Amino acid sequence: TEIATAAKTLAQAGFSGEEIYQTIDPVNDLATATGENLDDSVRVVSSSIRAFNKTAGESREVVDVLAAGVNKSRLSIGDLNTAAQHLWVSAGQMNFGLNESVAMLGVLADRGHRAGNAARALRGMIASVLRPTKPFIAALEKSGLTLEDLDFRTRGLIPVLKSLRDNGFDIASVFKSFDRSVGAAMTTLIDNVDE
Repeated sequence: TEIATAAKTLAQAGFSGEEIYQTIDPVNDLATATGENLDDSVRVVSSSIRAFNKTAGESREVVDVLAAGVNKSRLSIGDLNTAAQHLWVSAGQMNFGLNESVAMLGVLADRGHRAGNAARALRGMIASVLRPTKPFIAALEKSGLTLEDLDFRTRGLIPVLKSLRDNGFDIASVFKSFDRSVGAAMTTLIDNVDE
């Protein structure tokens, strides 16, 4: 059955018997609530739990975030699985919350960005801040910002985006600082950070 296959997928992801028990019902509810298949739902929930340092006991919260992301945007569970492959580990290491990661992907999806491209662009944004180029540093200085102002680990994604917006880090600054795919996503996020 599908439930047995989902349990096997969780076991393959390193979930214990107790963790599978705690996770399987919420995963099934996610598939039902979003109209998606159980296999895709179990994959995105298990990768989200692991990447964002959640526990199986928090699987209901994880499912609620994912369901809201799917039901309030153009994202699908398949899109979130694609994004998870490209972004979740980096996002988790930067202390992005699952909520803000899904929300930003939803903003990008609603504006025509494909999930894989959006996730790679967000990962590129992380890399650009961690290894800034001279043009990026110059654009930051022109805006009155420092690299410390963009420390995702201490400030979070949303506050960093708001700092960029509030300090005049505009489309010209973005495209001088980032490659086109990252720049397009960045301008979309900066312009829509309050959503």
